[in-house]
Amino acid sequence: MDADQTFRAAMTDASLVCTDPFIADGKINRFHVEGDRPGTKNGWYIFYPDSMPAGAFGSWKNGETHTWCSKRTETMTEAERAEYRKRIEHARAKREQQQKEAQAKACDRARKLWVKATRIMPDRFHPYLAEKHVKAYGVRIAGTRLVIPVRDPKGKIQSIQYIVGNGKKRFLKDGVIQGHYHTIGKLTDILYIVEGYATGASVYEATGCGVVVAFDAGNLLPVAKAIREKYPDHELLIAGDNDAWTDGNPGVTKANVTAKIVNAKVVIPAFKDTTDKLTDFNDLHRLEGLDAVREQLQKAHDSSSSETKPVDSSEAASEAIAALAELSPIEYEQRRKAEANKLDIRVGVLDKEVGKLSAIKNGGDMAGSAVSFEGLEQWPLPVDTTELLNELVSAVKLYVALLEHTPEAIALWVLHAHAHDAATISPILAITSPEKRCGKTTKLSVLQAITPRPLFASNLTVATLFRAIEQYRPTLLVDEADTFLRDNEELRGILNSGHTRNGACVLRTVGDAHELRTFSTWGPKAIALIGNISPTLQDRSIVIQMRRKRPDDTVERFRLDRTNELKEVARRCARWAVDNMGELRGAD
Repeated sequence: MDADQTFRAAMTDASLVCTDPFIADGKINRFHVEGDRPGTKNGWYIFYPDSMPAGAFGSWKNGETHTWCSKRTETMTEAERAEYRKRIEHARAKREQQQKEAQAKACDRARKLWVKATRIMPDRFHPYLAEKHVKAYGVRIAGTRLVIPVRDPKGKIQSIQYIVGNGKKRFLKDGVIQGHYHTIGKLTDILYIVEGYATGASVYEATGCGVVVAFDAGNLLPVAKAIREKYPDHELLIAGDNDAWTDGNPGVTKANVTAKIVNAKVVIPAFKDTTDKLTDFNDLHRLEGLDAVREQLQKAHDSSSSETKPVDSSEAASEAIAALAELSPIEYEQRRKAEANKLDIRVGVLDKEVGKLSAIKNGGDMAGSAVSFEGLEQWPLPVDTTELLNELVSAVKLYVALLEHTPEAIALWVLHAHAHDAATISPILAITSPEKRCGKTTKLSVLQAITPRPLFASNLTVATLFRAIEQYRPTLLVDEADTFLRDNEELRGILNSGHTRNGACVLRTVGDAHELRTFSTWGPKAIALIGNISPTLQDRSIVIQMRRKRPDDTVERFRLDRTNELKEVARRCARWAVDNMGELRGAD
């Protein structure tokens, strides 16, 4: 089978069947995906047909992306791997560029279509509105189609939803929907978030409260997050659909998850007669009247706790905790008990998890800059262990002169840092030198580019050490340790405590009530200093001895702002750690 046929077979295996003429020109080509609406071109691919055929493909509709190569990575030469990575990065950049251009054009087209659309006057109606028994709120007509604007949080139209008389709905091609919405009425202190326009109109007519239309269940969470950010003090209610006739009931599931994350209530319509498989509040409006809608919504609003059903979702819990970490100390104190109840965890556990993400302090302005970490996206393909170690060895000896075998030791420690969750023992990487100007700081800077969540410091105290580890779970990179570590026995003791997972903690009392709390000291650490590290730390360290560069040493000048290749190595380390975590945890 030819390479292009194999590539197309891979597309078919991913359920992205392309029946359009295939173009092998190294450019992004769009195609109609079999099963999608006629006339659409949601699929894309890029194929390089030369000596090592490779490419990528995906769908703009659902965001999926796949890569393909005619050769397995473990059989490639170093030059071929570099070329393959270059091609994949080129494909990603081209895809993102084309997508942004298409979205910008759709945005411009949406605004023009909206201007040309006709306002709905009192003496006019649209068949869809008549069928749904609702009025027009901020919508227009274009020919036979109802036109609903899709706006971003700043009010700018990004796309349009068309609805024809029989109820079929279509969005403008390439328009951005995620996180964008349509509003009905004035956005009052009580806001309802719904899926569809008709449901939103029924809720508005029953309550008079502001309504946000998210258009579908998959957009509930992005929209709710945007609304919560814009209106942090408003009461939010998710008026979800009851998709009991669909596997997994996405309406109820998405509504519950969304409510957990944005601190909202959920109300799902209840019907006296379910013969016709009704789902939303507009169905309730048409079947039982606005009073029934009003009564069920009012009951949800008056309830002292959310109508949300328990959600067994670690992702939802993580996002809820992340949202709590953004609150002020007073806001967090007011909500911590209720949020702990919603998550079905103890308040103390919630405090600990929130504390990892945000320094919740007792008021006052804070000097200095907030600690932040650049996200590390995993490499999209599986990574060969031997190849990765060779890459790491090359990377760590590229910028500084090292003794024999030390690059290999550093490479192994870097993988240890990425797979730290699998470890039970964590040795310190101790970088020592007999004198200054041996490259210790440069070596730490290289580690900063290739380790996960690096936190670089040239001084630290006992309190900052365990609080930084507890809060951020960083890879701690400590420079100039000879200036403050040797005479600080307490600090050395805390560093020693992080050697084994089961003993890596300290006890402290916090707050006015002097509540006893544990703080973790478990995390990868690299320490650089002039001279020898203390004997107790040395016993728990991998010691890397540095030396000054000799005239015959060939090293490159290191610049932290020019580390794209090192960041790619870090991405491959992250992928390797994920793929091998289970095996590492089971190893002796």
